[in-house]
Amino acid sequence: MIVFLSACQNKEQELYNEVLRVSIDQIISDRTSSLEYIILVPESGCPACLKYARDFMEDNSNNEKYVFILYNINDLKSQQIKFKSILYEGSQFLIDRDNKIAKLGYNLSYPTVLKIDNAGKLLWYEIASSDNFIIWEKIKL
Repeated sequence: MIVFLSACQNKEQELYNEVLRVSIDQIISDRTSSLEYIILVPESGCPACLKYARDFMEDNSNNEKYVFILYNINDLKSQQIKFKSILYEGSQFLIDRDNKIAKLGYNLSYPTVLKIDNAGKLLWYEIASSDNFIIWEKIKL
């Protein structure tokens, strides 16, 4: 039983490392030294969870410690309406237009926070589910 759980955890860790690699590839490499968090936000999913993510994005739209990656986007116009004026592709906001993240099999209904070090390595990750709204306070800088 323990071997099975360990194998599942290793596969999950490998998936998050691969998602991180794809995310980092989308970010200009010289940005990773100031970057602390990559926040993955799906187009659809848990409404309350996505509202918390949108509010956090609006409050931190100029903080270079965060990069927000919108993924699984089917309708960019509707996302621009939901995210109001903050949604533009720039230094803090990226759109996974090629669906690289979803193609890895990463397709959660919740935002995900990836904490990285100065070298761009994954330190930890947390899913911002409806049971974990405290994550937004935890990562506030």
